[in-house]
Amino acid sequence: MTMIEIKSPQELLRLRRLALAAQGLLQAKPFGSGLTRIKKTPKLKANTSGAN
Repeated sequence: MTMIEIKSPQELLRLRRLALAAQGLLQAKPFGSGLTRIKKTPKLKANTSGAN
């Protein structure tokens, strides 16, 4: 596995932007809009066990 060495705060920001872009989260509307957004938005499971 390759290790990335971060030597300056600017490199950290660049790495963060690269990671967000790779996930498609860098744009203003990462999931689109309207019905397209609803279809692409990650689904959350509801806690139906009754335990908190």
